[in-house]
Amino acid sequence: MSQQILAATRKGLFTIAQDHGQWTIRDAAFLGDNLSLVGYDSRDSALYAAFSHGHFGIKLQRSDDGGKNWQEIAAPAYPADIVESPPLVDDFRKVPIPWSVQLIWALEPGGSDQPGTLWLGTIPGGLFRSDNRGESWELERNRECSTVGVWVCHCGPPEQQRTCLDCAGRQR
Repeated sequence: MSQQILAATRKGLFTIAQDHGQWTIRDAAFLGDNLSLVGYDSRDSALYAAFSHGHFGIKLQRSDDGGKNWQEIAAPAYPADIVESPPLVDDFRKVPIPWSVQLIWALEPGGSDQPGTLWLGTIPGGLFRSDNRGESWELERNRECSTVGVWVCHCGPPEQQRTCLDCAGRQR
């Protein structure tokens, strides 16, 4: 049986396989595209690829056949009420943080009892949830905060994921 690694790089998505003790590139997809991550959902064997296209923004694609074919799915976006609010200021660099998704840096499937649920972390800090395999996304919000930074700790099985909300201007 062959073991494999999926590697998302600035140059595309590569499938690296081990066969008879040797590691080789077995397949390549999206050559020349900047991928920030590739994710696997063990519940339905779907693959997800996140892209950072610079001027053209972020994109997501899903494969239901092991990477042979891909279809573009919705990319997360901040809701209009947040986009229209004043930007936060980065405490370290002293520059405004734009309310547009710059990068997808984490993607995790929901628990085994949550078919179709995906969690997605972005830069600037946001946590988005999809309940339909990425066809649409919703920003997870804290009812006490109008502006929220979100951090996800994946420490074990999906049912043990922890979400930490960081309300702008409040003590942690």
